[in-house]
Amino acid sequence: MGKIKDITNKTFGRLTVIEIVGKDKHRCITWKCKCSCGKYTITTGTRLRSGMTKSCGCLVKENKPLLTHGLSKKTPEYFVWVTMRQRINNKKDKHYLDYGGRGLTISKEWDNYPAFLKDMGRRPNNKYSLERIDNNKGYSKNNCKWATAKEQTNNQRSNHKLTLNGKTQNISQWAEELDVPYSRILSRLRYGWSDERTLTAPLRDRI
Repeated sequence: MGKIKDITNKTFGRLTVIEIVGKDKHRCITWKCKCSCGKYTITTGTRLRSGMTKSCGCLVKENKPLLTHGLSKKTPEYFVWVTMRQRINNKKDKHYLDYGGRGLTISKEWDNYPAFLKDMGRRPNNKYSLERIDNNKGYSKNNCKWATAKEQTNNQRSNHKLTLNGKTQNISQWAEELDVPYSRILSRLRYGWSDERTLTAPLRDRI
C-alpha cells in the first residue's frame, strides 16, 4: 500500500474495516466496511477517523423516529449530545484538543441519541450541564451526570495532583490506591499539608 495507512480490521463506531477498495472522485482512499448491524458500506478513511461516518446509515434511521416525535433537534439534550460528539470527533472543534485530542472517547452506546437520552434523562433545568465525574475518563453512562456549575467547579478541584515518590496522581486515584477516604485527603490539603504528609500520615492523625 506504499504510504497509505492500513486500517484493515480496525473499528470506527459501528464499522469494522474489511479491505481497501480504491479512490473516490476526490482521489481519497476508500474502504469497504462491515457494520455491526450486518450490512456493508464504502467510505473514506478520513470520514472514519474523524467520526463523520460511524455506521452504514443505521444510526440515522434509529435516531429519526425520536426526532420526529417530540425529541427534535431543538431540545437542550440533543444539543448537549451533538456538542459532546463534536468535542470528541471533530478535530476542527475549538475544544477538541482538550477532549478527543487527549484520548477521551464516547461509549459506543452513546453513538445513538435515544440511548444517550434514556441513560441521562431530561436535564433538570437550564442551570445544569453534562459533567464527567472523572475528568480523566470519557463520556459514558457510568461517568456522566447532570450537574450545576458549582458542582462542576468542585469536581475540577478534586483533580488536584499530588506527587509521592515520583508518582503523580489525582485525589481520587490516590484514595483508591491507598485505600483511604477521599474526604480525608481533601481536608488535609485544605489545611496546607504537604503532598507527602497528606498521603502518608496515619488516618488517626487529626487535622
